[in-house]
Amino acid sequence: AASDVYKRQLLALDKKTGVLTMPAFNPVLNKALLTIFSASLLFGCSAFDDDDDDDDPVTTSMSGKVADGYLAGAKVCLDLNSNKVCDEGEPSTTSTDGGEFSLDGVTQAQLDSAPLLVEIIVGETIDEDNPSTPITKKYTLTAPAGYAFISPLTTMVQSEIEESGLSPEDAEGSVPVSYTHLRAHETGRNL
Repeated sequence: AASDVYKRQLLALDKKTGVLTMPAFNPVLNKALLTIFSASLLFGCSAFDDDDDDDDPVTTSMSGKVADGYLAGAKVCLDLNSNKVCDEGEPSTTSTDGGEFSLDGVTQAQLDSAPLLVEIIVGETIDEDNPSTPITKKYTLTAPAGYAFISPLTTMVQSEIEESGLSPEDAEGSVPVSYTHLRAHETGRNL
């Protein structure tokens, strides 16, 4: 019987419409509703906090050079899926004079794991060793993850990594050209 009285205090049947309604003033109900409403607001604010930067990865940029003779007008990307194609959605840019490029909006994890890829754009890419003639043959160059210089020699290093499963350091040692010469070329030093 007490539960029936409590139910009647919480809900009332509108005899005209047949709809259950809550009385306008019920201290027990009002306190319970206020507690539930306050708790849901607190939960809602913490569960859907858009200021939480943990969900957004920190991005950075990286700069480098591409050379087979410095290449201007070539597409440079991080080959995130290692399919040797600069796919839509992969961070990419176009090299400029001196073979320079800058990839923006990349994460450190991407830079540490994805090889660099250069696609020659036929009729547009210029080898600065022969600046008056655009390149007429399509080819690609690659470099291991973490490199900032892409050339035929880094392409050989990346091939060794892919074919033999070598570490970048071991692959560098297996390339026929002295890696010291490759590093000297990267820094502009002549040996």
